[in-house]
Amino acid sequence: MDKLIKISDLFWEGISLSRVSNKNIVRFYLVFVIMAFLFEVFLMVLWLGTSIWSYSFGYRPSFEFYIAFGVLIIMMIITVHCIWSIFSSKNN
Repeated sequence: MDKLIKISDLFWEGISLSRVSNKNIVRFYLVFVIMAFLFEVFLMVLWLGTSIWSYSFGYRPSFEFYIAFGVLIIMMIITVHCIWSIFSSKNN
């Protein structure tokens, strides 16, 4: 169990760039993460539009359609938390 905790801590340090001090790397990574967030917002709008459109025609989506929504929400939570941690570590 300790190895799993250590791996998850290393993974989070890599995502949030907590040990990187070069400003150029942080800027480009922050732009990348913000673009990923915008793409996830686009996917959310696309999912909502598709669900409204399919229900208006009386079509009920499959179970995978709802699983994709859950995965999208989890991805957005991770992305927002990553952006938040980069900005909070940048201010310190």
